[in-house]
Amino acid sequence: ELGAARSPYANFLIGRYAIANGDVTTAAEAMNAAAAADPSSPDLRESAFLIGILNGDIEQAAQEAPEMSKGSETTQLMAPLAQAVVAARAGRKGDALRQVEAALKVRPQDRNAVLLRPYALALNGKWTQAFDDSGDAALNGSDGGRARRARAEASCLRRRPKA
Repeated sequence: ELGAARSPYANFLIGRYAIANGDVTTAAEAMNAAAAADPSSPDLRESAFLIGILNGDIEQAAQEAPEMSKGSETTQLMAPLAQAVVAARAGRKGDALRQVEAALKVRPQDRNAVLLRPYALALNGKWTQAFDDSGDAALNGSDGGRARRARAEASCLRRRPKA
């Protein structure tokens, strides 16, 4: 088991070696162990955070995201994106949109945030913005486009849990 009796530095080295060799799971475990053993190191916490995202640990990344506000630009971008995904999955529509907007403030042309924004807008019932801001303004200007938009809205309504 990683981290059982290893120093933070040993776990850091294991994590670096593992990520360099494409073993993201081992890298995430080792970096998490290193960061847990030395929580005063922002660099270790940031490495564990980013490798955790690569490993698919979005829930954990979203929990750690508030502590990542002073990290690199990549970390400042990924923190709100992780929070947006978790918020959208949990049905916290307003939080999802706020987090996507926060990511866009860090890097306005980030593809992930640009693609998530129309989804977050649609979750919040802002259909015109969701279509227009995504570059699909033509959808609102034709009968076929309006029909596609109506089908998308209806599909979203059907997926909502009944109260």
